[in-house]
Amino acid sequence: MGSFDRLNIPPPLSRSRYVTPFSVFLSQVCEEDIGQCMLVSRMFRRAAYVSAGVRLSRVFAGKRLDKIVSDFPYTTFNLWPYLRQRQAEVAARRSLYERSFLGKFFARENPRIISPRLWTSPDNERQIVIALRFLLTRLFFSISVGDGDGFSWVEGSIVDAQEVVRGEIWRIVMQKPSPGTFSLNTSSHLGEQSFYVLESTCEVVGRPPESQNGNRMSTSDPVRADWSTYIAKRTSTETPRSGEASSELGLISHLSWTNHEEYEMGMSKNWLKNIRREGEFGELKRTMAVRYILACVVGNSISGRWMSSKEMEHHFSGMGSVSDIGPKNATSGGRSSKIHLFLPDHHFVESVHFTTAGGAALHPALAAVQTPGREYFVLRDNGMQVGCEEEGVASVWMGLIGCDRSGLASKTDEGGNLNLGME
Repeated sequence: MGSFDRLNIPPPLSRSRYVTPFSVFLSQVCEEDIGQCMLVSRMFRRAAYVSAGVRLSRVFAGKRLDKIVSDFPYTTFNLWPYLRQRQAEVAARRSLYERSFLGKFFARENPRIISPRLWTSPDNERQIVIALRFLLTRLFFSISVGDGDGFSWVEGSIVDAQEVVRGEIWRIVMQKPSPGTFSLNTSSHLGEQSFYVLESTCEVVGRPPESQNGNRMSTSDPVRADWSTYIAKRTSTETPRSGEASSELGLISHLSWTNHEEYEMGMSKNWLKNIRREGEFGELKRTMAVRYILACVVGNSISGRWMSSKEMEHHFSGMGSVSDIGPKNATSGGRSSKIHLFLPDHHFVESVHFTTAGGAALHPALAAVQTPGREYFVLRDNGMQVGCEEEGVASVWMGLIGCDRSGLASKTDEGGNLNLGME
């Protein structure tokens, strides 16, 4: 918000010292009754206005509030409009989540999988967006890929999400319940797990080390050398050296692909030219394409053994490894400190659509990505595949999302995607 009104009716000097304690008292009064409290006296009036700041500090404490209060102290300015804005933001996001297929799934499995504080996005307005995308991606891997944890992670709770590299990498913190004593009361827990994830897809790139502290248990898969080096460089205040990839493009600038004549960053040049004329809608399509590309890079780009783009290209094409790549490069030094993202040519993006070929709108949680060989149905919020044109949307995802084989929403489904108005 731009500015706030200054409080211009001071209490009598003899009563000023009561403003602060009464503001704490009035912060417990129903908001509907605050107007009546203001009529009692000038001291009550000032305390009622100041109580907005007390409410904000109790529910919305964080960097976002700190920035507002540093410019507009709540003892001097009317912060009731800001309080109502933050309340409306949380209510709108929770409502959208609860109507989505993800919200319906976790309403059954663990209604408190997101901590109450994180719903307020205390430090960054995108915190809850990233937390929900992380849940979606973990659910995708548990259902479509399978992992060692199965569905045990569902019993935990996401307690924090912090941006590490602007627009690229976040740190997610999950709190795990005590073994054998799981309860929706999050006060009892075994420890915390931290994950570095990509913003676009929330795929895990590693787990930063945690120090043991009391009943907290450290659980970490060391971040691979290339990712740790990249994070260190991007979070430093040093000016990038000449020749380094432009930070304006972010992670996609590290992408390797074939056929540079017809494709730019794995996307059809002709298609990119066409969507530029579509304004914001065209930019939305491009964002979806980048999300899909980052979800489809060869697995070793993100995790597992480090491989160069050339090795991934040769390995993927069945040509074997190249002579200049070997075990010596799997260490933390040398070229293994550079990120290589390789996109196979069958995942090149020809176009992105939010409707069927006949013009019918797809389910809001889905998008269609046309590649050189076929069209894929993907989750709109992380770009991961849930079906293709020959087989349609996979049956397990049809039931979960609430759509038919063609990606159209079921008549009884009102759920949507989870972008929360922030694609």
